[in-house]
Amino acid sequence: MTSMRWLLAVLNPHSVAPDAAYYDAIYTDAPAVLAGMLVGERLNEEDIAAKFSEHSDILIELRRMLGPASNASAIDRFERLVYEFDAGDSRLAASVLVAAVCLSDRDEQHRALMLLDHAISVLSRSDDFTARLSRTALLFQRAFRLWEMNEDWVNGFTEGLSALDRLSDDARSMEWESFPVQSESVIDLLDALRWSGEISLRMRDDIAFSDHPQTQMPVPTLTEHATKLATRGYASFVDELFRNTAAPQTGVSWRRDPIDTPFWEALWHFELLGNIRLACLYRERLAKLRLLRGQGAAVGGVYYDVIRLLRHAERMKELDQALRYVRENGPLAELAENARRVISRGRHFRRHGDADLSVLRAGASLLDVESAAEGYEQVVASLQLTPKDRRTFTHRSVRLERLWSAAVGLALTSNRLDHFLSDFLAHVSGLPQSDELLDRSYARIVHGLDWDGVPTGIQSTWRDWSQGQGVTWPQLSSAVSVALGGFEVTSAAGELTVGSIAQEVNDAMAGRLPTWSPSEVSARRNLISDRLAAIRQDAANRSYAVGSFDPCDIAVGLAIYCDVSELWSPITSFLSDPLVARQDKGAALNRLSRAAGSIPQEVLDALRENYDIVLSGGFSGPFRAQVNPFPEAVRAAAVLGLRSLDESLTDVSRLLSGSSPLARIEGARTLATMARFLQPIPDWVPALALQMTRDTSGQVKGYASSALASMLAERGPLHVSLKLRLLEMMGEDGMASPLLTLGGMQGVDALPGDVYERIESIAARHLAREVRSAAEAVLKSCVPLPAEG
Repeated sequence: MTSMRWLLAVLNPHSVAPDAAYYDAIYTDAPAVLAGMLVGERLNEEDIAAKFSEHSDILIELRRMLGPASNASAIDRFERLVYEFDAGDSRLAASVLVAAVCLSDRDEQHRALMLLDHAISVLSRSDDFTARLSRTALLFQRAFRLWEMNEDWVNGFTEGLSALDRLSDDARSMEWESFPVQSESVIDLLDALRWSGEISLRMRDDIAFSDHPQTQMPVPTLTEHATKLATRGYASFVDELFRNTAAPQTGVSWRRDPIDTPFWEALWHFELLGNIRLACLYRERLAKLRLLRGQGAAVGGVYYDVIRLLRHAERMKELDQALRYVRENGPLAELAENARRVISRGRHFRRHGDADLSVLRAGASLLDVESAAEGYEQVVASLQLTPKDRRTFTHRSVRLERLWSAAVGLALTSNRLDHFLSDFLAHVSGLPQSDELLDRSYARIVHGLDWDGVPTGIQSTWRDWSQGQGVTWPQLSSAVSVALGGFEVTSAAGELTVGSIAQEVNDAMAGRLPTWSPSEVSARRNLISDRLAAIRQDAANRSYAVGSFDPCDIAVGLAIYCDVSELWSPITSFLSDPLVARQDKGAALNRLSRAAGSIPQEVLDALRENYDIVLSGGFSGPFRAQVNPFPEAVRAAAVLGLRSLDESLTDVSRLLSGSSPLARIEGARTLATMARFLQPIPDWVPALALQMTRDTSGQVKGYASSALASMLAERGPLHVSLKLRLLEMMGEDGMASPLLTLGGMQGVDALPGDVYERIESIAARHLAREVRSAAEAVLKSCVPLPAEG
């Protein structure tokens, strides 16, 4: 039963590992050492070599693989050892199971599958109980890794479950020695494997994804033990938060601590059993735990691990949030490494799932040209390859936008925009029909692309296609028209919609002013006025919704850019209605803040008279967080002079002192708006902006730095301090600070020489393509000033 003891050391380690209280005093054999590794207790390599010399080679490599960072050379050496094992080697199955999980952590599932196939083949030569049980565990593990690669995975579980029927009968009829293996440990393992296989298979058919599916089997003892461990980890985390609040400490250490180790052990329990559903759940939980514990700590690799775990868990909402956080705040290098791992894995399995596409979309601009080109080819190939035997809960339009957003980012980084436009047009042309969500998504992808370097043949093909697609693809066609200088796009005869009016406003903002007849002006005014009135009526009935377009924002655009002045009255009434939700007012107020010189005095007077209602009236709405005071109203009041500067200072200070990061982001954004559009700039704006560049949020720091950049030409008492802090901010990790800082320099004709040199360095060396491009744009529009005397 020595072979069974090796298997239990991996799949039921607490039945084999010694009591942690005695540490290494009762490590009686090599399987106990391996089990100890999997419950967070690890002998040093010298003791292993001295006490267990027969197995020291494999145990030492396993120890290194299980370290805080899986050692690539240890995995290479381990593979060579495993391929030398013969059919009777008791260590084979246990070692391969551990290696498969380690290789999956490194996105090297192809190597894991080779090892698993080898071990399954070797064990198939024997029909004894341990060999059959080992083979079943390996089949589950193989199915799990195929699931990760979006390949056919179901057969492994069905075959394994069939084998478990015979194994269970045999186990209950066998005579077991009390040592080295107890019958209860084997029975518990069989129950855990069956439960894992059944709920993993349910992932193929479940309509509602649940982390705790209902099965006819009770939760096995091994699984209950693993979840209790994680519960203790939660309690220890709360204790740590209390200690850090009462007596702050620094530093985070993984493994062998009372918080991380229980979660890690629970995760490995489900990984090794091949339990897809609960492994994904604990990947997500461990990622969240490490993100919360790692924020602000100088621990390398934390954010790489967070993204990897969420990507492997396929938790799209949490993954997108983490990706957004790392893009804004850094470390960008750890996001780039995740993207490279996805591409490396794609060389062996080309079915990229949604999680892979999200990482490639977020990290595309951080890659080198060769990696981006390889990633582009993989993403386009994934269009034709759908994941196998899994129900997707992602809307088709969302997945397609994710795929093509990743593709365009990779194309831009690899200088393959012409390839992208050709492939994208072929895809769009081949779709049987469009929908509004997909049309808007694809228009966003095309919007803002630089077509200057695109071959004329591709431009002509897009122009020809767009001219005839105004009905089927109205927004995409209009976006292409804007990008190519404007051309007539067919539309449904007589059809006028809020969306079509929005596109006309966009055209007017781009300099293509409309030539409407009086009746056409009336039609547009009446449609938008009616929509504003309908929203007010719904708000009076406490009914709120969100649509594709913002009618009040469009109304302001019509009034300012298309001279539809009759809309000012309904706009003012709409903004002053206390029942209308803030989500329906915010965009319009922001547009007013950026166009102070275009607003009639009587409109300003009306808004000033009703400002208290605008500021305090209306809740945020069901699709927006509540932030007080109303940020967009505060910005409009400060720039348009609806409040005194002292009152604006009070409002801005309330935002900046908010405990919510969103409130502080809005406060810093208000400072940036004031610095850009208000003259003269109040003395308190640079002082507050300087302070907020020390915030923990990348967006807060970025907007505050943008305010500093807009005030570089001001020679106030804080000029030197502002410039020095600005130089520091441009070197911050993440994209939020440098992008928003550079954005604050738009329209500046000249910059101090040292600032200009820093921007040159960013344009040449920054990891992110978007930041390099923004720096180049600033350099093209300004010159360096002589050194300051």
